[in-house]
Amino acid sequence: MMDQTPIPLSDLSKIKAKVLIIAGDEDGVKGEHTLEMYQNIPNAQLCIMPGATHFAPASNIELFNGITDRFLSNPFKRPNSEKVDFIGL
Repeated sequence: MMDQTPIPLSDLSKIKAKVLIIAGDEDGVKGEHTLEMYQNIPNAQLCIMPGATHFAPASNIELFNGITDRFLSNPFKRPNSEKVDFIGL
């Protein structure tokens, strides 16, 4: 992983498929990098698993599979926080 050439952000923006980016909040991959991928892939959704490391798919199989199944089973819709009404919070 340390010897791989970084993917330019401009290349990430060319990805047309729906993408689920999953990371743990205790992941070895920096949170900024995970967020940067999410922000630059047009059809991406982001899931940060609480208390999870990079090995979440093996250490929390049920949660990981549930998140993945929901992503694959539901029509894709990129979340948009601009539509959230925060009045009354």
